[in-house]
Amino acid sequence: MTDEDEAYIQQATQEHLESLEKKRLRVKGEELDDAEVNPTHGPQLTLPIVACPSNDQAGLLAITMLQQILDPAEWNLEVISPGLLTGEIVELVTATQPAIFCIAALPPDGLLHASRLCGMIRAKAPHTKIIVGRWGLTEDFDENRDQLKEAGADMIAITLVETQERLSDWRPNLLPADTPAESKS
Repeated sequence: MTDEDEAYIQQATQEHLESLEKKRLRVKGEELDDAEVNPTHGPQLTLPIVACPSNDQAGLLAITMLQQILDPAEWNLEVISPGLLTGEIVELVTATQPAIFCIAALPPDGLLHASRLCGMIRAKAPHTKIIVGRWGLTEDFDENRDQLKEAGADMIAITLVETQERLSDWRPNLLPADTPAESKS
């Protein structure tokens, strides 16, 4: 595949994801109207996730796809520009102290940068959960997991659905103690 082909696929994928997001926001708006009519649907507490691609535009697209499958009533995913330097990413995470920091480190690249970023974030934001998306990884999983966990990652996921499931598992423990039980489920 040529660079031009790859750029075309990334652009088409980005346009499709933007179209899906617009549809999702329209549906979300309708759901909010229903909640105003029906007072039993109270607002849920959203948890902040800061996410960044480890290497390139493909990682940014993958984060956008993750954003599409997460429930916006439960998660507020902020995407960091892939153009930020590692130190700037660490400063942002340190300043915001999100519940979760997600790194999209798509194979075959990104492992070294993700490991370095895990270590720096763990040192500056010890209570932030760190999840690394090695989405699409088909080999050397144990070595990847060991390296990233040693660097400070709490979890490594190889699919977007696995990431969504782990986030759902973590959610009840990340909510403030005084959160109503229905928001924790």
